[in-house]
Amino acid sequence: MAANAAMYLVLKDAWWSGEPAERFRFNYDWDDEWRNQDKNGHAWGGYHLTRLGTSLVHGACVSRKTAAVWAWAISNALQFQIEMLDATQAEFGFSPPDILFNVAGSSWALGQEFVPALRHVTPTFWYWPSQALQRVWSGQATNPYLHPTIDYGGQTYWLSFDVDSLAPSRVAKWWPGFLRVSAGVGITDWVDPVGAQARIPAQRRWLLSLDLDPSKLPGDHPAWMAVKRQLKYVHFMGPTLQLSPELDAYLLGR
Repeated sequence: MAANAAMYLVLKDAWWSGEPAERFRFNYDWDDEWRNQDKNGHAWGGYHLTRLGTSLVHGACVSRKTAAVWAWAISNALQFQIEMLDATQAEFGFSPPDILFNVAGSSWALGQEFVPALRHVTPTFWYWPSQALQRVWSGQATNPYLHPTIDYGGQTYWLSFDVDSLAPSRVAKWWPGFLRVSAGVGITDWVDPVGAQARIPAQRRWLLSLDLDPSKLPGDHPAWMAVKRQLKYVHFMGPTLQLSPELDAYLLGR
């Protein structure tokens, strides 16, 4: 309950302090200027709420699978609550598509507890502030509503594949175990990078990358092992191929 209250206080000013809706508002928000990048965030959030919740409930002497089911239910209840609060805002509204992606992310974490093979694919994330947000932070532009949670142009969501576990043995034996192959999606700017005010239609960026798998780094001290288990959900940028909106390549990603 304390964590839930803290979440509300953190997000209240960012999301729920605008013009109130006249009545309960539904919003089937597909393909806005940010090209559904927010939906990837919903799935990623649902995944990690369920993953972390499973460990917390399991720590209370509940079986791991039962804990996962409880965490799945709690995760979706928390995210449903956010949609209910969104429904009070004229700008947002209750989004059934958001609910769909919440359930998809939480269900992937639940599935990993019951189907071990699913654990070889890890949702990872990378964030670097967009040009518009950097200009706001530096004082070169003003936009009180632009903050990291909606800075979709700076967010990239990935599925990172453990090649060691998924590849045939003849490939795995020579593959460096600390490298993953990742497929990602981001967008180009959806806020004008110069004035940091106007919304502009973004384009999706489809990406392929090599990245570091921290869980495969050497060292087995319990504290270091705990750190590595959490770092594996960060996408550490490596050589990256951009497939769209135009073909491009980056040495350390972008």
